Amino acid sequence: MPISADDLVHLRRCVDLAREALEDGDHTRHPEFELTRWLRQWKAPQTPVAPLPVATVAPGIACDGPAPELTVEMKTLYERVFRA
Repeated sequence: MPISADDLVHLRRCVDLAREALEDGDHTRHPEFELTRWLRQWKAPQTPVAPLPVATVAPGIACDGPAPELTVEMKTLYERVFRA
């Protein structure tokens, strides 16, 4: 299922919220990253924590992407956060 025009409206809103959070100095992490960070605090250090695929976090939900229309803006936000 390709990304629809309605999907893009919501994805653009997510990008806007991420930019606002970044400008306010807030975290812009996805919930699965926070779960992984929390898990690392409670697991033994030698226990590897693998990335969670979308199908594991949200089983049975169709997922398409990335949205090429948002690539440049997302890369710019990423650079601001991780390359600063």
